[in-house]
Amino acid sequence: MPFIQVHLILYFFIEIIYCNDKNGRPVAVPTSYKNIKQADVKRIPVEGEETVFNAVLVCNRSNYLESGELTGSVYLQLRQLRKMGYQVKVVSDRVHFYSPKNR
Repeated sequence: MPFIQVHLILYFFIEIIYCNDKNGRPVAVPTSYKNIKQADVKRIPVEGEETVFNAVLVCNRSNYLESGELTGSVYLQLRQLRKMGYQVKVVSDRVHFYSPKNR
C-alpha cells in the first residue's frame, strides 16, 4: 500500500503527494485520486474529506532569487495548491549554494 505518490497536480509542476488522516497518521493515497488522468488538474476527491492531502515542492536554485527568496512562479504554485486544499511543504535543495565550487 503506497503512502507516497509523485503527481503533476497542476500539469506543469511535479509534486510529491502523501496523505494522512486528521490525527496525522499516514494513509494510502485514495485510488480515485490515483486514477485521475495525468493531464488533468488533480483536485482533491470529495470522498477524501477525512484525508489530509500534502504536497511537497522540491525547489532548486532556479526557484530562488539572489536574495534567497522564492521566485514569483513558486509563490503562484503555493497559492494555487493551498486554494485547492493541499497542505504544502517546500523542501529546498540549498546544498548548491554552500558548495565550495560556487564560492
